[in-house]
Amino acid sequence: MQDMHYVYGLADGNTVEARRLYAERFPNRICPRAATFQDIHRRLGETGQLGRNPANAGRGRYVRNPGFEEAVLQHFEDQPSTSTRAVGRFMGASQSTVWEVLHEHGQHPFSRTPIYALTPLDYPLRVDFCETILAWCLVDPDFPDFILFTDEKCFKREGSYNTQNYHFWSDENPHASCVRGFQHRFSINLWVGNVGDHLIGPHRFPGPLNGATYLEFLQDSLPELFENEPVNVRSRMWYQHDGAPPHYDRAVREYVMELFQGRVIQRGAPIGGIAIAWPARSPDLTPPDFFVWGVYDSLVYDPARGPITDKADLQQRIDEATGTLRAMAEQGRFARVRRNFVSRCEACIEAGGRQFEHLL
Repeated sequence: MQDMHYVYGLADGNTVEARRLYAERFPNRICPRAATFQDIHRRLGETGQLGRNPANAGRGRYVRNPGFEEAVLQHFEDQPSTSTRAVGRFMGASQSTVWEVLHEHGQHPFSRTPIYALTPLDYPLRVDFCETILAWCLVDPDFPDFILFTDEKCFKREGSYNTQNYHFWSDENPHASCVRGFQHRFSINLWVGNVGDHLIGPHRFPGPLNGATYLEFLQDSLPELFENEPVNVRSRMWYQHDGAPPHYDRAVREYVMELFQGRVIQRGAPIGGIAIAWPARSPDLTPPDFFVWGVYDSLVYDPARGPITDKADLQQRIDEATGTLRAMAEQGRFARVRRNFVSRCEACIEAGGRQFEHLL
């Protein structure tokens, strides 16, 4: 520390110059960060010592006693989302000491699970849906194998960009930047389906999705996507789609009911038929939402691949992700997804229709 304070004086209080002089004079030592030179000089002026005052170090052996540990545990019981750093500062101890107490008492940090907002009116509808699914499973254990789960997603150039996930660690601000191509926006709107161990599609919509374009897709493109499906599967297939406005278009609902002879899971299903009413705000109950799109997002927006350059690059990444999903299907992964769907129905009933994903 004496050497550090000496070169700080030679540099006339310039921390960057002090760091350069220190590295030049002591090439075999680890060069401290620039702010350390200033901290040592300030400490000498405040305490008369170059080193830290042991009386103020805040981590003596006396800290670790039953009373201190009980106080730490009580603090986290009262405020479980607080940080170890904040508790350490409040208790006059180091963050590592707080970590040790929590670890020794079997405490672990857990991440929060994002869940969808629901209203009290949603709860009974979700329970009714799940009970109906499980009732069908009692009659026919293979029932989930014949549900064509479908959904749409718009893939954009930027994806889900969170600046809090990108950092540069340095002793000084590198003033790093990231180019965001807002003036060159583009997107691809996809439909995807999953029935049994097969991925159906994806189908790319030429423009924004509305009732007319969705009906055109059902009439002209969907039959082609079914060409490789066995006849016994198509004859028993149920069509599921959520309550998005294009799906709720009257012409769409009537066409789907006729095409699948009432074997439909959709918003506004008629009472008294075999069709099953889809509950609003329930993406946690459909495989495309809780599995398929997650695979696509992780592969299309993989940070290791860098930013998406153009629409062709975005399409190529989507195609590669589709190939990965088909390989998963061949390995039997979708069988696990269907079992997960049934388990989620059971969990939803147990939760009284409320959010349950954070309990899985």
